[in-house]
Amino acid sequence: MIDWYQQQACDGFVILPTYIDENEDLFLSEVVPRLQDAGVFRQDYSAGTLRDRLGLAKPANRFHQ
Repeated sequence: MIDWYQQQACDGFVILPTYIDENEDLFLSEVVPRLQDAGVFRQDYSAGTLRDRLGLAKPANRFHQ
C-alpha cells in the first residue's frame, strides 16, 4: 500500500468496515500505525471545518433574529 501510494499508483484507499468485519481490529492496530510511521496516513485531524479550511465566510443565520 505504501509503495503504491508513494509511486503515485493510487491517491488513497477506501477501507469499508463491511468487508473487514472480522479483522477490523487487526487492520486498525497493525496496518494503520505502519502507514502513520511511513508518513502516508494522518495521525491527527486539523482543527476547523471545511468552510474554515477553504477560507469561506460564514453566512448569516436567517432563522436567528
